Amino acid sequence: MRTSIRAAGAAIAALALVHCGPPTPVGDAGSDVASRPDAVADTGVRPDAAGASSAGAACTDDTMCNGLTCDTSVQGGMCSSTCTNNASQANEQSQCGGTGSTCMSIGDGADANSFCLKACRPSTATSCRPGFICTGFWYTHEGATPDTAGCFPFCSDNAHCGMGEVCNARTGTCQTGAINPNLLADGEPCNVPAMGAASPCRGICFRTSDRMTDPGTCGSFINLSTTMECRDNPEVVLPLGRMGTDNLGICLFRQCDATRCCPNRHVCEPNMPGDTEGTCGVDDPMQPNIACNPGGGDAGADAGSRPDAAPDAAPDAAADVATGG
Repeated sequence: MRTSIRAAGAAIAALALVHCGPPTPVGDAGSDVASRPDAVADTGVRPDAAGASSAGAACTDDTMCNGLTCDTSVQGGMCSSTCTNNASQANEQSQCGGTGSTCMSIGDGADANSFCLKACRPSTATSCRPGFICTGFWYTHEGATPDTAGCFPFCSDNAHCGMGEVCNARTGTCQTGAINPNLLADGEPCNVPAMGAASPCRGICFRTSDRMTDPGTCGSFINLSTTMECRDNPEVVLPLGRMGTDNLGICLFRQCDATRCCPNRHVCEPNMPGDTEGTCGVDDPMQPNIACNPGGGDAGADAGSRPDAAPDAAPDAAADVATGG
């Protein structure tokens, strides 16, 4: 395989969250998984019978992969290949070496990256070998609907990385540099770095608006099959995801209301018009913010936050994308 799975995993951090709809807390499955062309009802691990694919198997060279390629950028090796997303799961399996496989896509259309992976059943921690996560990368798809899930590399400790590398569990990727705990926490506004530049966050600085002048928001990935709690301020930062159809969760948006205020450069946007609670993010000029008075109650983990009482700017008809998740 000429484009490594590991390189693709590093690149997805740069994808924006602006088209995945309103923030969806874990527990709300959101869009029906069957609405994606190849996300069929029998998604899961197929029987290891004759004709079973080697996709996802550990390997040291191509001879171990039965027609697929050994991607040695992944710790322990991984049989895979590039493929083309198709509405037919049988077609995808034929591309990927047989039963038990799927062609899992990151992103949509011409910009999508698609790989042959071992098919898996979300919410089952044992569907994938250690160092992998069962995901269809819901947040990279229009409507936040995951592709048919496959086992994708996602480290949780240093044993899942190569010699001299450490696991950044917030991104699920291995790195050579030390992890800096003094960077910005999940839910904090951030300046989106240029491609390839270091993140100002402990995790990833996600772009959450179409407006390039808006700040991003710091966030981290978690594996929902092993934890439901975010690392930073878990009482106000709740994981987003598609529970039951994808094990990849994102700890990103802070909860806010009249006494739990947002950090500077973020405002408290109601999840629905008229709500008295919302999430911190960039301003949507098409709807009023929730005014915040931290002196009116216990601000909790939001000490030092500022009130969001400043009025919105005049509506901008061109700004049709609110904070997404």
